[in-house]
Amino acid sequence: MKKVVNLFTVSLLSTFLFTGCDSNDAENPENGAVEDNQSDETIDTNENDENAIVSIVIQENGEAIEGWEQEVEVEEGMTLLEVMHENYDVEDDGGFITSIEELSQDEEEGNWWLFDINGEMAPAGAGDTHLEDGDEVVWNLGGMD
Repeated sequence: MKKVVNLFTVSLLSTFLFTGCDSNDAENPENGAVEDNQSDETIDTNENDENAIVSIVIQENGEAIEGWEQEVEVEEGMTLLEVMHENYDVEDDGGFITSIEELSQDEEEGNWWLFDINGEMAPAGAGDTHLEDGDEVVWNLGGMD
């Protein structure tokens, strides 16, 4: 009887050791990968369905401000306001940008932050403008002429 108990104990411990020492974890939360044990495929759970690359240029009176231009990767469909808040120090009033990197519009002098998308004046504020892959946004602080 003692042999049977010892054999059972050794078998049970071996089972725990072999299953606990598996180097191929089924889930690796650090990189978001989940392994499909039946097909040896890895599924990336962090992958966004739709990403967009958007170019942003900041100007004052039609002259680009050096170092303020960026190409950013965003989720397609994000608003320009969301992207600006993520990538610049901005202030807004109801979805309209009033300051970028502490450079503020001046109502008395008639200088406003206005933007074009793909060479055309935007028909709405940054909070209502959704971005798509390849969009080029040019912000300009200046008059409305």
